[in-house]
Amino acid sequence: WVEYLYAVVVLSVASRAVRGGVPTLRLLFALALALFLERAFSPFVLPVPSALALALHALAAFAALALALAAVGALRRGEPLPGRSSEPA
Repeated sequence: WVEYLYAVVVLSVASRAVRGGVPTLRLLFALALALFLERAFSPFVLPVPSALALALHALAAFAALALALAAVGALRRGEPLPGRSSEPA
């Protein structure tokens, strides 16, 4: 059940990061990187019951890596979203 809790946390942070806030994008990057590292290296530590489970771990690791790269790309771009001014109100 811990995986489901982690998925809820990632989804709630991602829904906030859609607005383009720097702190939430950084948090999304950190969570995605943690998920990538966990999925990439857990088959070496824990016994994997089948080849299908190993393939699913690899797929989840690549998805987490793609999410981390997208968050970094959004952070590096540094442009405000359309319709938003960069000046505080």
